[in-house]
Amino acid sequence: MRHSKNRQISAYVKGDINTPDYYRIHQYLQSIDEIKVTYHMMLPSCLYRRYVPIRKNGPLIVLLLFILIYIRTVAALLKDVILPPSHIVINRRIMPHKTLFPIWLFFRLIDMRGKTTIIWDFDDDIISMGECSIEDFNKLSFYAHHIIVTHQHLANLIDVKYKNKIHILPTTDGDLFNLFQNEDVNKWRIEALSQEIILVWVATSANLSFLKSIIPQLESSAKFIGDTLRKRLRLKVVCNTSVDIRCTYLQIENVKWTKQAAIQSLKEAHIGIMPLEDTCIARGKGGFKLIQYMSIGLPCIGTDVGFNNAIINSTFGRLIPSNDLTQWTNAIIDLADEHCWEEYSLNAFHVWEEKFPFKRNLRFWTNLLLDKHENTTYYN
Repeated sequence: MRHSKNRQISAYVKGDINTPDYYRIHQYLQSIDEIKVTYHMMLPSCLYRRYVPIRKNGPLIVLLLFILIYIRTVAALLKDVILPPSHIVINRRIMPHKTLFPIWLFFRLIDMRGKTTIIWDFDDDIISMGECSIEDFNKLSFYAHHIIVTHQHLANLIDVKYKNKIHILPTTDGDLFNLFQNEDVNKWRIEALSQEIILVWVATSANLSFLKSIIPQLESSAKFIGDTLRKRLRLKVVCNTSVDIRCTYLQIENVKWTKQAAIQSLKEAHIGIMPLEDTCIARGKGGFKLIQYMSIGLPCIGTDVGFNNAIINSTFGRLIPSNDLTQWTNAIIDLADEHCWEEYSLNAFHVWEEKFPFKRNLRFWTNLLLDKHENTTYYN
């Protein structure tokens, strides 16, 4: 592998630390003292917050944004050709949808010079999502020296001739576990549980269709829980877009996503949910919501699609068949049982500590960027 004594890292990311990229890239790179990172964001932060997802805009805005992204990417790569960093880290793709000339020429020049290690990381089925063309996907597979994915389904998308480059590393959260260990977050939760059950869903607007598909079932659950247990069922939706659905029994609280708002909502909730539909895109999901819930001791309910099956077990959560949404009610009642909830909460955290700890992911990135030779595939 190509090495350099200089630990200058060039990171190509979609957004800043206040975007989902934080959990996949930023939280690790900012924690490694021996490196200096230059971040190349797809768009300036002000434009990212206003116009992403890009496809929601009109054709003219989409074209102008694509041109701006192209100019920024070409300029950044040209700098990396002239002054090669020790590593280039690419999150998801180098350009949305289609990469134009001379970008692949720059990659060829970087590859020929042999001074830079290229790391490509993606955590969704970006082909099915239309985010990356098959041609670009194969070129990134070719030029990357390391390919990092969240689970085997995504690894299977990569051509067999590049299998030796693959590392499997689920996304985790490094901010919440200290809160669960150092603060008595469950004291308030247990007291509140006598009057209400609070569900939480944390995600971006791209996943709203999954949540909306189960709102009718949550409404039925809220009625049943109110009639039989005399408790409210409340749903906290922590997202960049609100859910505007009128319900009679289910109380929906929209919380505008910021990192701090998400942390506060997770501290107050009783159960974290991750509904999915059985689609190619859903099967590519990395289950980060569930892992994030577990890191702050939240029992979990998720649909039995894709990687969710490898995350949830019955000691702290419930898997709901994608073709039988009626089981949501029983799952909520089971996990919110006042005599068992604290046990489920502790189990969720202990499974997180065992299977998805932040320190292990950080060690992976540290070894990779400092060229330390240690087995860096941590999930089996």
